[in-house]
Amino acid sequence: MYPHARAGRTMNRSTCLDSPRVENDSISRRLTSSAGPRFGLLGPYGAGNLGDAAIQDAVIGLIRSARPDAQFVAICPHSADAQARHGIDALPLTPAAATPSPPAWLRWLLDHPSRRLTRRLVRRLAWELHRSGRALRFLVETWRRLKRVDVLVISGGGQIDDFWGGPWSHPFSLALWTSLARLRGCPVIALSLGGTQLRHRLSRVFVRHALSLAQSRSFRDPSTRAFVATLGLPERDPVMPDLAFACPRPPRPNHRPTPPVLGICPIAADAWTHPDDPAAARLLDRLEALARDRLEHGWSINLFASQVVADRPVVEQLARRLTTSPHRGRLVRLRTSPVASVADFLNAAASVDLLVAARMHAVLLSFVAATPAIAICYDPKVRSLMSQVGLLPYALDLAEADAPRLAQAVDAAFAQRRQLAAQIESQVDAFRNQLSDHIAADVLPAVLPG
Repeated sequence: MYPHARAGRTMNRSTCLDSPRVENDSISRRLTSSAGPRFGLLGPYGAGNLGDAAIQDAVIGLIRSARPDAQFVAICPHSADAQARHGIDALPLTPAAATPSPPAWLRWLLDHPSRRLTRRLVRRLAWELHRSGRALRFLVETWRRLKRVDVLVISGGGQIDDFWGGPWSHPFSLALWTSLARLRGCPVIALSLGGTQLRHRLSRVFVRHALSLAQSRSFRDPSTRAFVATLGLPERDPVMPDLAFACPRPPRPNHRPTPPVLGICPIAADAWTHPDDPAAARLLDRLEALARDRLEHGWSINLFASQVVADRPVVEQLARRLTTSPHRGRLVRLRTSPVASVADFLNAAASVDLLVAARMHAVLLSFVAATPAIAICYDPKVRSLMSQVGLLPYALDLAEADAPRLAQAVDAAFAQRRQLAAQIESQVDAFRNQLSDHIAADVLPAVLPG
């Protein structure tokens, strides 16, 4: 399923190693059992984002190509989802993930203070005691659990970010887990990381500390590497493709459907702005206008989502708006695909001629399926992705992506769809091979003995 690193191709390991390597003797002592090395995959995944899920699937496949005996444990905020989706053990990333609600004694105390005037003080004191105890217990349990992890992997995606929760959210988690791992003698690797949004000084301190402890680092685009250099780390680590490019390509239909099919993947407002932002309403209006235009020109429309929790209501909203058309005959060419997994999304993307999407990994997984995409670039990372694949003419900035321009881009891409599909397929194959070589020839030898 995943290509093995080909013989005779090597990479310069010094380009991604500037922290001292963990002593091989220490690592060897961790691998004395007959089982293979156990990799902890750390990241903010498991919340229904299929891009994050695709990254973890790809990491598992890439490492198993080089080490078939490898075992894995998810370290993420949504352990149950990760276990079900990836079929591996899971550990909570944060105390909140480990204990999602206050215990019974605290709920009783909050509801039954001794005096009305002391209600607020009792609540505050009880909650702080509970939170401190929970954090201490989590610290002890994390230390104990890391005994069963041989390599900690900061596992791809936009983890250099404090958009969700500020410095004490994911930046602190990175610093905590990497520090405890190194104290345990467990090597750390950072694979194809992205993100450039650290709005707080403390976030920068936490992220710099975490990345400085990694024996091997790589970044998914030059802008992320340049940003990390501003934190004080050397700018000599390699730029690697996004890990999701290593997902296996789905089978494509032998005969393309007639009429042509346009896939549309809406995006929830809170993924890039706030629900009250007029720009979010304008974007949905433009996608509706594009869909109506294609239906009038005889196309079929397939609506689906790459974030199966946050984006699904937007898909349903767009479908409801389109079904108000007075031309009932056109509605037989409108459908929504019930996407729940990475495989579902890839199959849906493979079934359409073109895809219009804003989320970076909706566009990327479309490329894995060898389907050309029109990208609505709400973030620089989306434009960077289109540049990497050579499809910048089909990248529209959010402000300019009105219905006429979208329709023009769709027409241009459809006219070149076969050439574009061949170009995408060739580029994705090259990315997949590059990632396989990086893991097998550079990363794993840096952290595992022998």
